[in-house]
Amino acid sequence: MAFNLIEAVGSQFMQKGLLQKISASLGEDPQATTKALPGAIASVAAGVVDQGGNEAGAHRLLTKLNEGGYTGPDAPPRAGGVGEGLLDEEESGKGMLSGIFGNKLGAVTEGLTRFGGMRNAGSATRLLSLAAPMLMGVLGKQVRDQRMGSSGLMQLLNGQRNNIAAALPAGLGGILGFGGTRHAVAEVIEPHRETVTPVRETAPVREAHTVRETTPRTTYNRPPEKKKSIAGWAVPLALLALVALAWGALRGRRDERRAPQVTRTTAPAPQERVAQTPQP
Repeated sequence: MAFNLIEAVGSQFMQKGLLQKISASLGEDPQATTKALPGAIASVAAGVVDQGGNEAGAHRLLTKLNEGGYTGPDAPPRAGGVGEGLLDEEESGKGMLSGIFGNKLGAVTEGLTRFGGMRNAGSATRLLSLAAPMLMGVLGKQVRDQRMGSSGLMQLLNGQRNNIAAALPAGLGGILGFGGTRHAVAEVIEPHRETVTPVRETAPVREAHTVRETTPRTTYNRPPEKKKSIAGWAVPLALLALVALAWGALRGRRDERRAPQVTRTTAPAPQERVAQTPQP
């Protein structure tokens, strides 16, 4: 089975009663601690991978593991120390956080506080401080068991990027350079793990405005028709009458030319004869 750094570190916190002790020390509800713990482990792992994912960084990290006693023959993961000497491990982890996160520590702490529903950022910082030495112990054991040099450690860290990105709380992936926004709680947190539906950040929905392009139409207003008065009809009627008269006169002349001329002989009027009276 392939090595999973997140699961390996998470399993160290599953010792009987350990989560309850941590919650009591933080003054937090156990459910909030259980929810935030995988995110704290993934955040620390992301910071370590970012620091040791190249040759020079892996060499520096290997030196820290050796000097911190994490690679010795009698240096198991410090789970027992978290339960028995909680404050000692916490102080050791606080010194690591600035080197792991640099100026990102405030943003990581704030994001983890919101994600876990913790009361204040101080609880998230303390949880990170506990996760850091635990993770260093797990890495030290791998280096010791596999007899790794700096190149082997670099390959181990880069091979964990997908596992880390899957376990990072929403929003922390971008801060830590992993781009992961999905939360997947490690299976090793069972039976204390509660199923949490991931919350995805979405851009505010803006009201869509449909802009319709309309082609301007040129409208032509017809001038109102003028009503013709009776006086307006007088001139046309007079012209029509003149034309009719002219046509009638012309036609009459044509008829006269066509009609045959009849010569009538008038008999002379009878002359009255006056009876002449015989003269005596």
